[in-house]
Amino acid sequence: TVVTRCYSGKPMRVIRNAYVDDWETRQDEIQPFPAQMARSQREGVLALTAEDPETVDPSRSCMPAGQGAGGIGEI
Repeated sequence: TVVTRCYSGKPMRVIRNAYVDDWETRQDEIQPFPAQMARSQREGVLALTAEDPETVDPSRSCMPAGQGAGGIGEI
């Protein structure tokens, strides 16, 4: 896991993937909340808000692994 601001603009612990690794090389481009959250929504990387779970790409999507993981009831 890794703590990143790349999905929401606020720190959160997530499962590391290619999307996170890419953002970690350019952290200066991460915008503050809520602008970064809006960007993530446009890019379709927020798995928790996906209309169709079949479209979730694990190599890009936000997979919470901190306190927020307690809100997941089914996979």
